[in-house]
Amino acid sequence: MGKQLKIVEGRIKKIEEVDVEDLVGAGLSLQEACSFHESLKAAILNAQSSSTAGEGTKAAAEPQKVWREITAEGRILLKPWHPHTLHQLIYLSVYSDWDLSTSGPPPYWFPSPLQAKNTNLGRLMEIHGPKLLGTLYQDPITSFSLFQKFTVHHPDVYWSLVLKELSIIFRKGPRMVANALDTMFSKGDAIAIDMQMTVTAVVIYLAIVLAGLVVVSIADSFAPKEIAIRLRVSNAKGIFTQDFVRRGGRSFPLYSRVVEAGPCKAIVVPVIGKDVGVQLREHDLSWKDFLSCVDHLSRPLHYFPVYQSIDSMTNILFSSGTTGEPKAIPGHNFLQFELQDAGVTFLGTVPSLVKTWKNTQCMEGLDWTNIKSFATTGEASNFDDDLWLSSKAYYRPVIECCGGTELASSYIQGNLLQPQAFGAFSTASMTVGYVIFDEHGVPYPDDQPCVGEVGLFPVYMGASDRLLNGNHEEVYFKGMPMYKGMSLRRHGDLIQRTVGGYIIVQGRADDTMNLGGIKTSSVEIERVCNRTDDGVLETAAISVAPVTGGPEQLVIFAVLKKGYNSTQEQLKLKFTRAIKSNLNPLFKVSRVRIVMEFPRTASNKLMRRVLRDQIKNELASQSRL
Repeated sequence: MGKQLKIVEGRIKKIEEVDVEDLVGAGLSLQEACSFHESLKAAILNAQSSSTAGEGTKAAAEPQKVWREITAEGRILLKPWHPHTLHQLIYLSVYSDWDLSTSGPPPYWFPSPLQAKNTNLGRLMEIHGPKLLGTLYQDPITSFSLFQKFTVHHPDVYWSLVLKELSIIFRKGPRMVANALDTMFSKGDAIAIDMQMTVTAVVIYLAIVLAGLVVVSIADSFAPKEIAIRLRVSNAKGIFTQDFVRRGGRSFPLYSRVVEAGPCKAIVVPVIGKDVGVQLREHDLSWKDFLSCVDHLSRPLHYFPVYQSIDSMTNILFSSGTTGEPKAIPGHNFLQFELQDAGVTFLGTVPSLVKTWKNTQCMEGLDWTNIKSFATTGEASNFDDDLWLSSKAYYRPVIECCGGTELASSYIQGNLLQPQAFGAFSTASMTVGYVIFDEHGVPYPDDQPCVGEVGLFPVYMGASDRLLNGNHEEVYFKGMPMYKGMSLRRHGDLIQRTVGGYIIVQGRADDTMNLGGIKTSSVEIERVCNRTDDGVLETAAISVAPVTGGPEQLVIFAVLKKGYNSTQEQLKLKFTRAIKSNLNPLFKVSRVRIVMEFPRTASNKLMRRVLRDQIKNELASQSRL
C-alpha cells in the first residue's frame, strides 16, 4: 500500500498549511523535508508578492502563481526523483480550494512568449498573422484562439501556407524497394503492412506510395481473423510482415498469424539479423530475397515516381464503428525504450502504457529530463498518470490528442501556445470546427459550458469521403443535425466543454468503445461472447472510464439460459480468452455482470446507456468506500 496524503478535517491541506511532518509523510527524509519546506515557503512568498491586493493588505497567493513558482525553470522544487506522493501532495495542496465549476480544470503548464514563438505554429503565426488578422494580431499566445477561428473559415489559406513548409525527399531505401515492388505487383494493387513501426516499415510504406500502389494498414496486434478481414476487404495482393514481434525481450509470432489469415503472398522481414527465423511457405519471400529482385537492374537506387490525381487512393485504413465489420477507408491525402541513452526530446505515448510504467515502477532511476514535451493519444488519460509522467521531465507539457482513423488526425488537442491541464484538451485542431449538441440535436452556444455529442464541420482536411465496404453518407452524416446550413459529420464522442474552454471526453454516444487505443464495436465483442458458452443467452458489451479517469474498461453483461448457473468469474475468463483469440490479444474483460434481462426500449432496442450508468454508479460507490 502506497503512502496516503494527510487530510485535515476531511479535506486536502492548503499549500500554506503543509508542514515538515507532511513532507516526511510523503517520502522525504527529515533533512530533505526541512530544506524543501524552506524553499516552499519562499515560493509562496514570491507568488504572494506578485498577486494584487489593496493597500496595506497581504494578498493571498493565487494557485496558478504558486504552482508556477514551484515549477519555475531553473529553481524547480519538485524533482523527477522525488516520491510520487510528494508530487501529489504539493499539486493537490496548491489547488485545494480550486473550484472546477467556476474555474475549469487547474492548469499545470504555462507557455512563455519565447517558447511560443519558437514552435512551428508560433513561427507560422508570427510570419503570416499580421497579414491575415491585421491589427488584431498581437502574438502567438494572445492571438491563438482568433487565429484558430480564422483557419476554420479559411482552411484553404491555412493549408496552402502549411504545405509550403513541408517536403518529402525519397532516399535510396524507398527507391530500391519501389523497384522490387515493380517486379511482382501492378500499379494500383493493394499491399498490406502488418509490422511494428520500424525504420524498415516506414521505408516500405513510402516505397508503396512512390510506386503507385496502395498501402493497407494492419496493426501488428491483430488476431488472424481480423487480419483476414482486412486482407479480404482491401483485396490485398501481398503483405509485408515480420517473423516475430519483439516486446520486453520476448518474441511473439507474427508471420504464423498472417499465414493463418490466408494465402496472400507474404514478404517477411526478420525481427533480428538478416535471416528470418521461421520456415516460409513456398510462395512467400524473405526480405533479403525480395530485395535481390533488383540485382539485375543497372540503377536499382533510381526510381521515377508515379504521379496520380489528388483523389487517387494511397492508403486503406480500417476504423471500427457501430457495424460489426471494420470500415475500410481509402486514404488519399497526403516496452521500455532506451529514452535516457538516446536523448529523446519528444515522446509519444498511450495512457495504458503510462499507467503500466507508473504502476510497475519500471522507469525508476532513469533520466528523462531531456524530454521537452510528451504527446498522448488513443484513449482517455488519467489525471494522476499524467501528473506522474510530466513530473519525470520537470513538468514538461503532456499534449493530449483525440481524433480517429477516419479523420487521419486529431480534432481536439492540447498545444504549446495555451496553458495545459491534466487529462484535458485546450482547443480544436487547426481548421477544425465543431459544435456540441443536446439529445434533441440543438447546438449549445460556443462559449457555454456543456456536455453533449460532438458534431464536426464537414470540410475537414484528410477526412474520409468514401468507404470500400459501406455507405459513407449513412455512417457519418445520416441523422446528424444541420448547423448554419451544414450537415454535421458524426464522430460519436460525448464531450464536456468546461469553464475556460477546456474539453474533456466523456465517452461514446454510439455503440463503439475505445479499448487500449483501438476503437471497436459492441456488436463485434457481443458476437464473440455469445458463442463462448452454451449457457449464455445474450450479452451486452459496454465500456466505462474509471472514476479517477483513464482508459476505458470493458464490461460484459450476460443473460443466462434457463437452468444454467455459470459464475461471473467463469464467464470473465471465457470471454477474455475468446476476445483475445478472435479480436485482439490486447483486449481484456474487466468485469462481468449476470442479469435476468436487459433494459430495452418499446421497439426492443438495447439501452446500453442504462447499463453503463449502472456500472458507473457501482464504481462510484466503490470509490467512496
